[in-house]
Amino acid sequence: AAKARAQAFFDDDEAGMHCRYEPLSDLVIIPFLQGYGYKPTDCARWAEQPGAAQPSPVLEFRVTGHEEVDGHTLYNLECAFSPSASSSHRVPWGVQRRLHHLREDIHDTIKRTMGDTYATSFASTPFASFGGLPGTTARLDAWMRKFSECINKGLLDPRCTALALHYFEAPDPVDCCDPELDEEDVGLMLDPGALDISSVFAGQAPAQRAATRPD
Repeated sequence: AAKARAQAFFDDDEAGMHCRYEPLSDLVIIPFLQGYGYKPTDCARWAEQPGAAQPSPVLEFRVTGHEEVDGHTLYNLECAFSPSASSSHRVPWGVQRRLHHLREDIHDTIKRTMGDTYATSFASTPFASFGGLPGTTARLDAWMRKFSECINKGLLDPRCTALALHYFEAPDPVDCCDPELDEEDVGLMLDPGALDISSVFAGQAPAQRAATRPD
């Protein structure tokens, strides 16, 4: 079962208030992505760039609100994965994250990785300011939508795409793939010579998921 997800948030604190996230090792990024239908050459390059090849997986991230838990503001994220833009199989899920975690673990990593192209891609969608000021939810939502777009267009490298799936606790690859494919077909999507993706998830405590789903 897929249990690794963002477990670093929960090792010492079930609510994920204080722990720092630890990203996937480069050794497992390629098989991890292959399980979801992506085709990386290595951690920095695509064999088939998302958005340029068909079918290509589609990720969606939205911020729909927030709530106060033990004196901390948690932002509600609605996430979804589709095997391709034309697929009717769409897998939704929800998580909650604090603003400073999103800034340090996602925003800062993406900005550093994209370099000069970050300013162009996110010019109209600046990240939320410090302090949870009025309008923070709307700004986070716009930024996360743009983040999704950059992933789906292949503007981010495999390492950042794996970060998005892992950090936001994407469901097991078998659940995300087209239901017309059986588990054997999904297994064939992986490089036979690569590390078994099950090792990414094995032996980890399940991350507590605070899901917020639309009615």
